[in-house]
Amino acid sequence: FRVGCGPIESGTFKISEKLFKSHDIDVAQHPNIKTGLFDKQIEQLISGDLDVLIRITAFDNPMIVDLLKNPDIDLFSLDFAKAYEKNMNYLTAFDIPAGSLNILEQIPQKDTRVVATTTSLVVSKDMNPSLQLILLMVAKEGIFKSNRLFFAKRNEFPAYMDHLIPISPVAKKYYEYGPPPVSQFFSYRVAAFLDRLWPAILVFLAILFP
Repeated sequence: FRVGCGPIESGTFKISEKLFKSHDIDVAQHPNIKTGLFDKQIEQLISGDLDVLIRITAFDNPMIVDLLKNPDIDLFSLDFAKAYEKNMNYLTAFDIPAGSLNILEQIPQKDTRVVATTTSLVVSKDMNPSLQLILLMVAKEGIFKSNRLFFAKRNEFPAYMDHLIPISPVAKKYYEYGPPPVSQFFSYRVAAFLDRLWPAILVFLAILFP
């Protein structure tokens, strides 16, 4: 099979490289694994110059939606999806139910197993702790209110999934104890400030009380 996996610098290529490597296939040395711009490779898939196209993108990407309307093209079900999930903690296996992408046009035509990548929220070690806390609270609310949840579930993100990346102390505290209680009454910025200020307030009260 002739397989297209996007530009070398793309996330799709990086993930593809790891998937093939798990089957002892060297992407760089294999003549049937092609790289190139996605637009060009989609044209090649439609024309028959490619047999398979790997693409990591949003489930409702118009490019993919239009492509799946082509009667000669279908989603490929991954038999080893759960195995990939077990061996690569930044991947999650999902079943796309028949017709769930488009009920009227029955896309896909059958239940299809795929893998989805984990979105990582990464910050520099010296980033202000208050800003880190604000990012976590905003991300949680954004996912909770989103109407585009196809693979994810509400309250599922943020979470510490990729243990190859060290967890921030701020994130560790957030995951163990949740957002600061004052966030129910104040804005993100004020809540983050007060959360960091509590130790100083307690010390001040301890000194003042006697």
